[in-house]
Amino acid sequence: GLNNSLIWSIIKDKQGFLWMGTENGLLKFNPKRKEGEQAIQTITDEEGLSNNNIVALFEDSEGFIWASTWGAGVCRINKSNGEIEKFNTSNGLPSNDVSTLIDDKEGNIWIGTDKGGLAKYDIHTKSFELFTSSNGLGNDRIYTSFRDKNNNLWFGTLGGGITKYN
Repeated sequence: GLNNSLIWSIIKDKQGFLWMGTENGLLKFNPKRKEGEQAIQTITDEEGLSNNNIVALFEDSEGFIWASTWGAGVCRINKSNGEIEKFNTSNGLPSNDVSTLIDDKEGNIWIGTDKGGLAKYDIHTKSFELFTSSNGLGNDRIYTSFRDKNNNLWFGTLGGGITKYN
């Protein structure tokens, strides 16, 4: 069983692994393991995460796992070599409390934060563009996101309703 008292998020990656964001780090579960292989790999700040409180998970089109934290920004995990890249307020994020992650049709990553609005990470320029209530966002407290079949992005806010980007 899992020894974590709180699991915030679960995703299944393209290879069939289950990734679980918990208050005690990131868990990678191999449902197709062979006898003798480790079932669950634990990834924590000891392995390079910026924080062990993993709130949201997302796999991008290139196969990177994005893990958001409450208090320490976002980590991008390279599954092939285990390298972890960190994004936080010191390198472009508007807030280190990150509640949701989603991509757009171009593969850019949209990062929803608490009190900082949205940050769009451009995968080509490797830079952030910020969106807040001052330029059309319903509220700067973003808690959920969704991409519909027409590639519209929807963001749910605390007290500011829903904002749609297309």
